[in-house]
Amino acid sequence: MDLKKRSDYQIYQVGKWFWILVLLLLFTFSYWGYDNYIKDKYFCVFKSLTGIPCPGCGGTRAVLALAKGHLTDSFLYHPSVIFFFIEYIHFMSRMYYKIHINTEKIDRKINIERYVYAFVFVLILQWILKIVIILL
Repeated sequence: MDLKKRSDYQIYQVGKWFWILVLLLLFTFSYWGYDNYIKDKYFCVFKSLTGIPCPGCGGTRAVLALAKGHLTDSFLYHPSVIFFFIEYIHFMSRMYYKIHINTEKIDRKINIERYVYAFVFVLILQWILKIVIILL
C-alpha cells in the first residue's frame, strides 16, 4: 500500500500542522490575556442545562495550565489533556522514527484505533469521576 494513502501517515501530516495552530493560539491568548477573558465569559451549555459538567469542561484551562508548565493544575482541570498530549507525542515520535530513521519498518501501519479507544476511555472515566465527586 502506498504510504501517502495510509491513515497513520495522513494523521502524522495533520499532526505536524497541529503544533503551528496550538502555538499560534497560545501566543494569541498570552498576548491578550486569556485569564482576564475567561473569568467573566466562561459558559458551558451542557452544564447549564443538566447541572453536571460536560466531558470537555476544564479542557481549555487544562491546556493553558499545561502550556504554562503547571502539570498539577492541568491534571486537576482535565486529566485527559495530559493523556492526549502524551499520546500525541508518542504517536508523532513513532511515525517520525518509522519515516525518517528506520525506513525498513515503514510497511507496518500504526494502529490508530488503540490511541482513540484509550483516549475515549480516559475521557469517559474522568467525566464519571467528576460527576461522582460533585454528587457526593
